Amino acid sequence: MISDGIFQALICDLIVLPEYQGRGIGGVMLTQLLLHCEYEEIVMVQLAYIDNCLCPILNIS
Repeated sequence: MISDGIFQALICDLIVLPEYQGRGIGGVMLTQLLLHCEYEEIVMVQLAYIDNCLCPILNIS
């Protein structure tokens, strides 16, 4: 999340690995981010997303 700490925030990526999808994990993460923005009194939050994103996930060993 990118924020100016005063007025607005941008959630750029919210990614849940395929094997963990469908369990509500993304919803919990988004809720926590929004609660943090509310706590910090940030009034404008934007979520950027790409539908059917085919971006590869990097595994670093």
